[in-house]
Amino acid sequence: MHTWRIDMADASGVTSYTKDHAPARLRFSKLILATGAIERPIDFEGRTLPGVMSVGAVQLLLKSSAVAPPRKVVVVGNGPLTLLFTTQLVGLGVRISVLLDTAPRISSIRTALCNLSAIIHNRDKVWKRVRMLRTIRSAQIPAFPMFRALSLAEINGSGRSSSTPKVSLALLTLTWLVHEGLVPNTQHLVRLD
Repeated sequence: MHTWRIDMADASGVTSYTKDHAPARLRFSKLILATGAIERPIDFEGRTLPGVMSVGAVQLLLKSSAVAPPRKVVVVGNGPLTLLFTTQLVGLGVRISVLLDTAPRISSIRTALCNLSAIIHNRDKVWKRVRMLRTIRSAQIPAFPMFRALSLAEINGSGRSSSTPKVSLALLTLTWLVHEGLVPNTQHLVRLD
């Protein structure tokens, strides 16, 4: 079933959808849109060069075809997916040249204190992150976690450099994996099954 229209009136509404190629309508009092998420697209010089891919694309290759990057890679980005995938690559024996963190600098202690209740209730996720960071550190990735709060400005074909306002790194590698978070998938608003 695919929803193609939602009409709201006060506290209720009607959704129009197609099922088995026939149109139908459904009245509702509450509607939850669970659109899923996609990787946030980012624009930077060199994003279309061979070997520059999103972390999500490489993760799909890994899951669907058991294909991992064959050579040294650079991972650029932030968020839990970046850490998870870096950990997975390390587990497969892929050599990570460097992990560049683009998350803004924050006070870890202040953030922890402000979110103490959430940390206690989600301690299994906190420990999962700690285990991922240990795995990454034990892989002896050069400079981890030195390069933080960077912004990806450019990857170029001659030497492949990642530039930021403060740092320019010349890294000779064939694979750059980029991830800058997730955004709601608004291309498919509602699917009723």
